[in-house]
Amino acid sequence: MDDDNLAILSHLPIPLIKKIVSCIVVLKGNPAAQKDLIGGLCHHRFSRTIGEVAYINEAITARQAAIQLTPPGHPYLPIRLVNLTRSLHGRFEYTGDLKDVDTAILSMRKAVEATDPGDPSMAFRLSMLGNSLHLRFERKNNVSDLDNSISAYQQALRLLPPGDTQLQAVFLNDLGNSLYRRFQTTSRQDDIKDAISSYRRAVAIHTQLNIEASTFLNGLVSALHARFECSGDISDLKECIATLQRVISTTPSGDPRLATWYGNLGNVLQTRSVVKNSIDDINQAVRAMQKAIDFTPNDHAGVSVLLHNLSNALGVRFERTGDVQDLTQSIAAKRKAIARTPPGHSIFPSLLYNLGISLHQHHNVTGLKDSIDEAIHLQMRAIGMSPIGHVEIASRYRGLGISYLSRFGRTRQSSDLKEAISAHEKALALTPAGHPRLFAVWSALGNSYRERFHREGNLKDIELAISLQRKAVESTPIGHKDFPDTLCGLGESIWSRFQHKGAMEDIQESIRLLVKGTGLAMEGHVDLPRYLTVLGVAYHARYQRVEDLADVEEAISVFQRAVKVTRKDSADLPKRYDNLGIAFQNRFRRSREISDVEEAIAAQKKAIDLIPTGEESQLPNPFSNLGNSYHSRYEVSHTLEDLERSIAFKEKAISLTPDGHRSMPKLLNNLGNSLLLRFEDAGNFDDIDKAISLKERARGRLPPGHADTVFYVFNLGSAWQVRFQRTDNIADIDKAIATIQEAITLCPEVHASLPYLNHKLGQAFNSRFKHTEDEGDLKQAIASHRLAAISPYGSPLTRFHAAEAWAILSHSIDPAKSLEAFDTAILLLSLVAGLEQTVQRRHNQLVKTGVSDFSLLAAAASLSLGKSDKALEWLERGRCLVWNQINSLRSPLDDLRKHDEGSQEGATRVKGVGDGRVAGYG
Repeated sequence: MDDDNLAILSHLPIPLIKKIVSCIVVLKGNPAAQKDLIGGLCHHRFSRTIGEVAYINEAITARQAAIQLTPPGHPYLPIRLVNLTRSLHGRFEYTGDLKDVDTAILSMRKAVEATDPGDPSMAFRLSMLGNSLHLRFERKNNVSDLDNSISAYQQALRLLPPGDTQLQAVFLNDLGNSLYRRFQTTSRQDDIKDAISSYRRAVAIHTQLNIEASTFLNGLVSALHARFECSGDISDLKECIATLQRVISTTPSGDPRLATWYGNLGNVLQTRSVVKNSIDDINQAVRAMQKAIDFTPNDHAGVSVLLHNLSNALGVRFERTGDVQDLTQSIAAKRKAIARTPPGHSIFPSLLYNLGISLHQHHNVTGLKDSIDEAIHLQMRAIGMSPIGHVEIASRYRGLGISYLSRFGRTRQSSDLKEAISAHEKALALTPAGHPRLFAVWSALGNSYRERFHREGNLKDIELAISLQRKAVESTPIGHKDFPDTLCGLGESIWSRFQHKGAMEDIQESIRLLVKGTGLAMEGHVDLPRYLTVLGVAYHARYQRVEDLADVEEAISVFQRAVKVTRKDSADLPKRYDNLGIAFQNRFRRSREISDVEEAIAAQKKAIDLIPTGEESQLPNPFSNLGNSYHSRYEVSHTLEDLERSIAFKEKAISLTPDGHRSMPKLLNNLGNSLLLRFEDAGNFDDIDKAISLKERARGRLPPGHADTVFYVFNLGSAWQVRFQRTDNIADIDKAIATIQEAITLCPEVHASLPYLNHKLGQAFNSRFKHTEDEGDLKQAIASHRLAAISPYGSPLTRFHAAEAWAILSHSIDPAKSLEAFDTAILLLSLVAGLEQTVQRRHNQLVKTGVSDFSLLAAAASLSLGKSDKALEWLERGRCLVWNQINSLRSPLDDLRKHDEGSQEGATRVKGVGDGRVAGYG
């Protein structure tokens, strides 16, 4: 029967086809042949009009009947088994029912067994068996199917009759496909090398025969692309692009294959755009993909895939340029692709999942809850529609976990965090050891455990997060596009552990990892603003530990960059302005320059202005931190309006915050600080009582082992000390001393604040001594001041004041022991002035410390002990100090640091440490 008659008959209804076939005279009495013809006609109809499942069902039923009617050993049996396999493949491609592939494999194995080894058809039937095994691998992800597929293709090539070079090229291409897929699964480098070799041989055969070779270039381009992603050798991408451009230039304009070539060219250009950070490449990629769509008939089944690829390219361009129009168009293209694809199609779950990824991005940019809700819904649908064992199922669970974690970041609902961890754990369970993307699964699961640690405070979670993310960093290829993410993820988790345990080695490693990760991330990286924020927070925290001015300068610089690279419509921008304001506020505490506190107020006002109306309760910290900045300005301006604003903003922050929120201790403590300051100036006992109550509540709400406990405890002790100064109630100073002593026991041995704590404890003991005249208190005061003065860490100004108190108190009971204290204080004076940045500030610092008066006091003490040489030395050093400072302005800061490591100036009021901690990062 010729093709024209076949086409006419195949368009008839099934009952009519059966009736006509039964009337064909030559088939009378041969039911197997009748079933064969019915199967062929119905298969032909289905292949021309995809979607009419009844025809492919009838084709399979008829062909199975034909096989049952064919006796073993019959020469037509292998042929009918091959025909059944073709129909089973056709139905599988439409329905995705794995049973069809299983049946196809059984049929082809029977066909091979029924074929004589010397039969010229054996090679073709082995190739068909290889095709079926490859199809099943794509669904079940069982590498043994690929192994058997490759073996079948290799055997087919060996058995192929000499001279059949065209079929050899086809088999080589099929072998390349299976080798390529095995490489994707196992990362075996020999496989990708052999796949490229097979593809190149197939292309060479067609070129030699003067047959157009573009049919086999898809596999070659894909394999070169994959090898690039593994090796990073950009020459593979260059060969891909050159090959595709050559094919396009030699293909007639009306050729339907142009759509495929342009589509592939767009994909490769998209990859190179990411590697080279090239806007020109991604623009070319978008144009190529649009041409692929233009060259494809509107009703073609492949349009949905092309729309999907275009949407991916638009998504990449959005990440590069930040143009929301690209993201909007990307989402629209994905929606069109889904609308054109039958729900039963095998690619439908992929389209749903990828739309979910884009909506997740949209949520990250806009903060719209509807976007992340729809993203999660689509990703769950995609997973629900994915067959068990699907090659992408682990990746889809990982993406779902990331979306849940993003929503948790907005809602703080524990159910979202629970679902995120569950999804990531499933992704890990489904990812085989040695998988090339296992590092990404470890990293994402680590991020989820870190968030649970933040919420529940269980150290096991953060240790597990760090362990997983260390493995992720160790297994991520250097130069891989995801390497910055794995580095920053580990850096962020180690930073979180530092917040809890306070170990200096953690903050040092965290900064090192974050500096490296942010340095490797491209400027348009979607998470770069957040990584920079974490880095700024870490610098800020290290500054509070060692008071190296360079750290607060770095924090300001990094926060400014984070603000700059954050999209203007990002929901995280308020938090980033807030963090910048906190850094300026802390530099003000060091510099006392009014310009710094003005910068802080401006940044925090901007943060509050950017919070959408009605969402203030989601971001209470900027209100409290603006209150801190007004508090700081009041310390300089003494304008009551600043203090009242400070209290008002802090009260508003507390009113916006749920009772169990993790920020509540800080907010309560901050309000207590401002009320304490108002009490010191106005003397209203309601303020001091409320301040103490707030600080006790703040301390009581800290989780066990919190790294900041020392500051909250000290602040409470300071409040009791201030109260004693007004009440003379011995119970108040007793509580102050006991509480400050507790803070000192909680403080790490290497901490810039330890001298300040000891100095304040000395003042508290001295206050009680003046009240009780108990010499034991005086000796305790001297001992505490001495510890503060001789510390190698902390502010030289604090240590000078401690040495001054040590000297004066020692002289009152044992003048001989005061000489060491006076000598220490004189030495510290040069450091106090030497680290200031301007002539005026150096001079002012010396005036404020009373250098002349102190030198006279030291000399008098020395003379009273008959130490005239020491008295003259101290007088001369005091007289020359200002002059020497003015004449040594050009001395580098490093020379001063060499004199005393860790002695940078910075008189930080520890009672304000709670004020100055960066509230949070986004």
